[in-house]
Amino acid sequence: GDPKSALYLVIPYEHPDRAIYTDFVNSVLVPQFDGWMKEGALRSWSILLNNHYPGKPWDILLLLEYDGVRGLSERNAARAATENNLKTDAGWKLLREISGQFRNEYEVASGRVILPSR
Repeated sequence: GDPKSALYLVIPYEHPDRAIYTDFVNSVLVPQFDGWMKEGALRSWSILLNNHYPGKPWDILLLLEYDGVRGLSERNAARAATENNLKTDAGWKLLREISGQFRNEYEVASGRVILPSR
């Protein structure tokens, strides 16, 4: 999409074990984010790992790119539709429900890209 219209959510997490978090990403986040993209709210996503693990103030940084104000405003509907589709997957449901036990979310920020003027 057009980076000028993109809106980003930046979500920092603390996580004690990268192997467990990697399993969580593959089992929960990838199918979840694929669903949000299919619903048209999310354009892309990235997960950054702090090289100085366990570094502070975050270990894992989640970057979600939404399709502007429209995409961000459709976030909750996309999440609900995706959760409805995934809730029959017992593994996804269990890990989603217990994720608060093995990761801590810190303050969420939103932002836009600064592009060079030419």
